[in-house]
Parts: sequence; C-alpha cells; structure tokens
Amino acid sequence: MCIFLRNMKLLLCSLYLHSINW
Repeated sequence: MCIFLRNMKLLLCSLYLHSINW
C-alpha cells in the first residue's frame, strides 16, 4: 500500500511539473 501511495505522489508531482512547463 505504501508503494502504491508513493507512486501516486510521484505521479502527481510529475503532472504538477508538466503543468508548470506548459
């Protein structure tokens, strides 16, 4: 479960960074 949550956090971070790049 912890791994899943961590992956979700990484996914959100990546989306956030992509939104900034746009």
